[in-house]
Amino acid sequence: GPLPHHHSSRRGQLLLVHHKHLCDRMSEAAGASAPAPSMSRPRQQAPTWQSDREAKNCTKCKTGFSLFLRRHHCRHCGLVFCEECSAKTCAIPQFQLNTPVRVCDDCFTTIKRTNFDFNI
Repeated sequence: GPLPHHHSSRRGQLLLVHHKHLCDRMSEAAGASAPAPSMSRPRQQAPTWQSDREAKNCTKCKTGFSLFLRRHHCRHCGLVFCEECSAKTCAIPQFQLNTPVRVCDDCFTTIKRTNFDFNI
């Protein structure tokens, strides 16, 4: 038989949400990004992870999590990010993580800057 009608409207909603997400990201990219504070030193030990319940939005782009936008923890700072803001991976020798693990964009930069002498 025919598909129930509510199915198509849900799909439309998802597209709207995704479109808003793209616009937000583009406007953010257009703004001059502030230089990273020199304080962002690499950690010496793994952080305590932020709880999923506490994390309603991506730490970086602030998009709200939903059934379609899943939470991901950065293995370096322990905060929660969306897929796009935590798409990079690298090893973190200081935490004995010698194979690449998920990290947020900011930590990726910090780790690469510090560990350039390690072969990552």
